Amino acid sequence: MKKEYILVLPSWYPSKLDEFNGDFNERLVNAVSNYKNQIVVYVSTKKTNKLEEVEIFRIGNIITYKAYFLYSKYDLVNVIKMLKLYLSIFKLIFKEHGLPLLVHNYVFFPSGLISIYLKHRYKLKILLTEHWSIFNYHSNLNHIYKKSCYKRMLFSFILKSFDIVISVSKSLDESISEWTKNTKNYILPNVVNVDFFNRRNQLTSDSPFTFIHVSDMGLHKNVIGILNVFKKIIDNGFNVHLILVGKEKDEISVLIKKYSLVQYVKILGELPYQKVSEAMKLSKAFILFSKYENMPCVILEALCCGLPVISSNVGGISNAINQENGILVESENEIQLEDAIYYLMNNYNQFNADKISEKAIGLYNYNNIGKQINEIYLETLK
Repeated sequence: MKKEYILVLPSWYPSKLDEFNGDFNERLVNAVSNYKNQIVVYVSTKKTNKLEEVEIFRIGNIITYKAYFLYSKYDLVNVIKMLKLYLSIFKLIFKEHGLPLLVHNYVFFPSGLISIYLKHRYKLKILLTEHWSIFNYHSNLNHIYKKSCYKRMLFSFILKSFDIVISVSKSLDESISEWTKNTKNYILPNVVNVDFFNRRNQLTSDSPFTFIHVSDMGLHKNVIGILNVFKKIIDNGFNVHLILVGKEKDEISVLIKKYSLVQYVKILGELPYQKVSEAMKLSKAFILFSKYENMPCVILEALCCGLPVISSNVGGISNAINQENGILVESENEIQLEDAIYYLMNNYNQFNADKISEKAIGLYNYNNIGKQINEIYLETLK
């Protein structure tokens, strides 16, 4: 007898091309696996091997297909190659497992196009979980309204086709609702693996006071702004340290040397998920100074470790941060960031690490988020 399953179509997903791309989507899939069988199909381009390639992984009740095709400079050619590869994989899956209960899309483009095909070809309900900062008004040139007329029409068509849309923050839900109109919307945060991110084995000491920042180190993360502020604080005689986790960027390394911060700022580079949690447990607080965000997983992970958070008040971050677990500042306001760092160091005992961790773990653990997604499935299938 064939097992019922959910077909998952992520636009971003970890692969051998980029092991961190859309890793938050993979964690949501893992959370749902406590309740449903899933088959994940991820298709991407590559610029090296000329042959199409399909990898198949079976872990627990998750089967994952990761497929790659040779990149072309012509968009239409890439679309055709992508569609052909998806359809060939679907043919294999449907023959062996039958049709899915429904289709769950993670990030609407480009895999949302495939979801629409499945909706009309097989009369399947299609769901979307969205993270993309393209809907964030602070994202400047990347904002959806900055796209060409053709792309806006295409994006609108895709978004209006979903039966259910799940946003990872209230602000994202409000923005995306302008495009989905009458679609039924839910708000669910990202998920945290609390087996790693917790209060166990904390190794922090009283001195020096250490902050940690985790990101891809892109321009919108504004690490430069953080370093500007740290230079001022250290020049004022404070013994404060900073751990940076993420891809090392030349401009950041150069600035650290220019500011004579080498003994105060440590760059660990990109780390596996578990190693990130270990780095957090070496720190006393988390800092994020992004120009725009939706609901970054790293903030939730830091809270689960009991770290108070200083962050710019952008996207859905205010849904997670309050006066009990952190401090919010205006985006790109370095004066406010400096004041927040001083306040947190001077009033650190006001933030109860155990309570911060306990509350966050209760909200963002796999079982809780997976259960809520499964309840949405059940409601959709009625």
